Amino acid sequence: MKLHFWLHNIGLPIMIINIALAIAGVHSVYFPIATSAGALTLIGIFCFGFNALINIKKE
Repeated sequence: MKLHFWLHNIGLPIMIINIALAIAGVHSVYFPIATSAGALTLIGIFCFGFNALINIKKE
């Protein structure tokens, strides 16, 4: 499952850049964008966890 890879690697840079712009005071619209990208990253982390759990070999 490559979904977790793409969700995390797209969401995380967008989140970091938008948090930096929001803290720098460029515009306040960057906080909701950073929140959405953070949610995307979190979904990617959950997909990774699910993928790891279903692929663990039971012995």
